[in-house]
Amino acid sequence: MAKYFQSFPIIDYQIGDKTKKCLDLIRRYRVPNFVYDADTFVNVFQKDNDTPEGIAFRDYDDIDKYWSFLIFNKVIDPFEEWSQPVEFIETKLDNEYPGISLFVTLNEITDLDTSTMNTKGSDASYRLNDTIKIYDDGDRLVDQGILYAYDRTTGHMKISGVETFTLSAGYYITDSDGNKKMYIARKFDYAKLGLYEFRDDNGNSVSPYRSLGGTSVIDYYIRGNDNDVLSTYDVNVITVRDDVLDLNDQLRILYYPTQSLLDRIEQSVSLFNKNRQ
Repeated sequence: MAKYFQSFPIIDYQIGDKTKKCLDLIRRYRVPNFVYDADTFVNVFQKDNDTPEGIAFRDYDDIDKYWSFLIFNKVIDPFEEWSQPVEFIETKLDNEYPGISLFVTLNEITDLDTSTMNTKGSDASYRLNDTIKIYDDGDRLVDQGILYAYDRTTGHMKISGVETFTLSAGYYITDSDGNKKMYIARKFDYAKLGLYEFRDDNGNSVSPYRSLGGTSVIDYYIRGNDNDVLSTYDVNVITVRDDVLDLNDQLRILYYPTQSLLDRIEQSVSLFNKNRQ
């Protein structure tokens, strides 16, 4: 790390009525676009547990060249912008998305296989941190938890503090006062497995209310027909987990600068440092 800061220029920094020489730590560097177009890189798929330092030592026999993978891949925060092992991602997801996912609708449900989504009404208005009470079809309280995420468009609620239960037609939720009521159409025991969005085969977002043969995408989904029906229409269900893992895999494709390019850069930096002295 110490060698990295040797490339930063020294500036005169004004502190009150005194001037001190110090490193310009807020100086920003970037790689010109034409460099990426030149034959100076190879693309490599990063493996689990690879670190910039480890790759530099393995491939360049010089741990101090770790900076090259950060700057050429435009990584500012390696803790967030460097891919992580799948086990780490799973633990992070469990912490960020505790509890369960519910898909709720204003329409009464007598058969889960014929559920329809409807959130157009005042009873579908909930606020984050509301207490959500869950009742069975006999009006018995099953459990309750805290609403920490709600997509009203799809009726998707993420609720913490709720134990798993077996869903049947007629189960419903209310707010803490019992003034609002919505029926539960679908449940996921792990919130990270709930819906993130729908996408077509080209990766484009699909509206949950697109009609597929007279039935909306979201209605197929809450009925549990997302695998055998939606796939026939080239509609893919992307879960919260899918999206995070996909983004993590995208980070695995790294620009590897060639040794000759690194040598030229280090020569330029060395000349710059020499001239500034």
